[in-house]
Amino acid sequence: TIKAKPRAADPRYDLNLAYFHLVEAPKGIAPPDPINSDLRPADYPSVSLNANTFVVAKKTLGRLLVEGAPAVDNWNISKVSLDNTDISTTGSGQWVNDAESGSNSSLTLLTTIDEAGGVLDEMQFNDLIRQGQGRFNGELRWIGAPHEFDFARLNGEFDLQVNDGELIRVESGAGRLIGLLNFNSILRRLTLDFRDVFSSGLKFDKMQYTGIIAEGKAIMREAFMLSPAVFVQMEGNIDLHREEIDMEIHASPELGGNLALLSAIANPTAGAVVFLTQRIFKDQMRSNSLLSYRALGTWKDFELAEIDSDGQPVSKKSSKNKPSGAGE
Repeated sequence: TIKAKPRAADPRYDLNLAYFHLVEAPKGIAPPDPINSDLRPADYPSVSLNANTFVVAKKTLGRLLVEGAPAVDNWNISKVSLDNTDISTTGSGQWVNDAESGSNSSLTLLTTIDEAGGVLDEMQFNDLIRQGQGRFNGELRWIGAPHEFDFARLNGEFDLQVNDGELIRVESGAGRLIGLLNFNSILRRLTLDFRDVFSSGLKFDKMQYTGIIAEGKAIMREAFMLSPAVFVQMEGNIDLHREEIDMEIHASPELGGNLALLSAIANPTAGAVVFLTQRIFKDQMRSNSLLSYRALGTWKDFELAEIDSDGQPVSKKSSKNKPSGAGE
């Protein structure tokens, strides 16, 4: 149902929808539309949107609620909430258009994950992870009004953490970007040498992704997974606009067995992760136990090639993969 109060003094629209579906954007890279600087927040109505089922590109995200209203130079988003069975998101934001800062939108989000495996299953990313609890913090900013959003204009910060879960072995080609971000792509390589450890799945203590977004590129500051069997660290960027990836992934079974390191990461003090990545892990880069790879290409079709400690490709003759004829 849609109710409107188009009075000039207090225009308001209430939308109560059973189903709200945002379709996937057309394929192909195109420059974003120009920003309309003549739009004024004070000219926009108050809006209340309540959708029982919110779907984006065929992925069901849950129940959506958005509340927004105009002020003098702002259009304030007082509440955003998105609730599903195992995940809950709340947030707020605003759209500002004034002579000093121009037209800009911002959104702050906090997500609580009760069971990461259930969240991915409901989004039809099945059999990637079991259990796992976590949270996501995000601050997003883009030039223009809320409806002028484009990944090429997106900036901000993000912090995602998942604890006490288990990665499931997946077959090659099944959600390749998702498989890389939860380290399944690299673990398929590791299974060649550690079949007894990864035969059914890999339990982890902590998986974290922290970084910034700059003009549509998600740049990783800290990205790692820690388990009793292996430590995996990732660095590089993901282009959200062009759907491209350029990442380096480093794995060390020896660090995974370091109980003191496990305790430091599970209960971090100030600078513990920085110490890990800058001191201990870089020492391991000179050891034969380190496996390093570079993922380069599009989200759906990237190459995963082994590299040495200088970032150079490793020839097949000098590859650290022990079984003869091994390949992904």
